[in-house]
Amino acid sequence: MKLSFLMFFLTLALATPTDLGAQSAVLSVEGPSLAGVGQSFEATVFLELSGPDEADGWSYGVCHDPLVLSLDSVVDGVVPQTANNGGDVFFNQQIVTADGYSVGVVICGTGCATLPPGSGYEMSIGTYTALQASTTLIAPCDTIGLPAAPTVIDVMGVFVIPTPIPLDLEVTDGPTFTARAPDLLVPYSAADGAAVFDVEISLEQDNTGFALLETAGYFLGMAHDPTLLEVVSVTSDLPLDGAHFIDVYLADPNGWRIGVVFSLAGSNSFQLTGQTVATATYQTIALSPLTGNDMGTTTTLEFSDSIGIPQADLVVVDNAGASHPPHLDHGSVTFIPDSFFRRGDANHDGIYDLADGIAILNGLFAAGPISPCQGTRDSNADGQVDIADALSILTYLFAGGAPPPAPFPGCGPGIVDECDQYLGGC
Repeated sequence: MKLSFLMFFLTLALATPTDLGAQSAVLSVEGPSLAGVGQSFEATVFLELSGPDEADGWSYGVCHDPLVLSLDSVVDGVVPQTANNGGDVFFNQQIVTADGYSVGVVICGTGCATLPPGSGYEMSIGTYTALQASTTLIAPCDTIGLPAAPTVIDVMGVFVIPTPIPLDLEVTDGPTFTARAPDLLVPYSAADGAAVFDVEISLEQDNTGFALLETAGYFLGMAHDPTLLEVVSVTSDLPLDGAHFIDVYLADPNGWRIGVVFSLAGSNSFQLTGQTVATATYQTIALSPLTGNDMGTTTTLEFSDSIGIPQADLVVVDNAGASHPPHLDHGSVTFIPDSFFRRGDANHDGIYDLADGIAILNGLFAAGPISPCQGTRDSNADGQVDIADALSILTYLFAGGAPPPAPFPGCGPGIVDECDQYLGGC
């Protein structure tokens, strides 16, 4: 077997990679993006094979920085265990060194089994331990072993060089935090561009194998486009009865910031597990670019340390007084123009009467016309259109039943793609 293994890698090393045109492959390493010193984790190699032909075998290396990571073990993924007609492949060998490992596989020595084009093929799984704080890569490579095996996929006797996608990894020597802003869809009035909405900001200790810290406070700032938005208010959402310090700064037209100290003595602290820590209320400015605009737009909400004077770093502080600059997951707001409708007006005549109940029944049972604006047919606002909606109309009109939920009797905003053709006179 040692001779076969050597000849296998010598053959690959001497082969000339060939471009098969439509044939391509991607070799990616996937795993956590964050690890703590001393933590063990897995990084999995996946293959994506595209094109008309099937693979007979492969060779690849996976490299890491031995000063940052140690490779504890390597095991086969699903593919080497099943590719040979449901069983183990004909030839499968690994070389493990201090800076990585290599794999060489022949599915079937006589061509009796191949790997068809596909994605998500699990090839191998490496278990690593983080040694020291750094940013590093676990990446496909062709430098492992003697001779070093090239990273190639054997497709019908021709070697395809896969596109390598490494795993980017940050190793920290203590807990880290992430500040997150959401991506929102916000309706607005196309007539005057008006919109008011809330943005919830969360903080979470990242899962790096460390115990949850008790935190003593935080400082965050967020920038927005002042030609489109202005901030109305910012509030802290944590239960801060007896908080030592809360400071909200709104005087900068480019954004806002908030600083909170829960307690200097540590009597009031929080474990940050993704809960909302602050809510900012925004509105569009008068005569904004959305005024008279029925196309909408998207704008960013970015965490920033440049808001106000004096400026300050974004940070989470733990009870021991240590500062933790958070990772920043910025947000966005996509504005969509309002479409208006009147609930229960199933026939779009602007009147709520018996004809609407009949229109709902005709649509359900007699192949009658159906309004694309579901809210006009969902008269009881339960998210479904059924016979209960027709009955709710009749009960309201003739038996003293409850009126339809809003928007009723006036108009209100609906889903743009559904209700932009509502003809009920809103």
